[in-house]
Amino acid sequence: MGATLDKVLRKKYGRRSLSIKKGDEVKVLRGKFAKKQGAVIGIDRRKSKIQVEGLNITKKGGDKVLVWLHPSNMKIIKVEDSDKRRFKKLKLKSEEEKKDAN
Repeated sequence: MGATLDKVLRKKYGRRSLSIKKGDEVKVLRGKFAKKQGAVIGIDRRKSKIQVEGLNITKKGGDKVLVWLHPSNMKIIKVEDSDKRRFKKLKLKSEEEKKDAN
């Protein structure tokens, strides 16, 4: 499940999109919650949906429930970089491009 990267992150990582993980900061581009942003707190890989911190709806009974949104409607603003495996492919790809350029 990938989402597009912000322009600054595109230049930094040399990619247009990246898979979403918990802890990433995202901005909602479409729908009722457009222009809202927050951290990813839940991911459902089976249904291809994510939950963003602070995006709730109120049910008839008054209960507040987190909303599940599709990652195609998101833009990653800040990447959680504590997981080194996540960026292993990116580093290998950039090293290969440097070798090809020489």
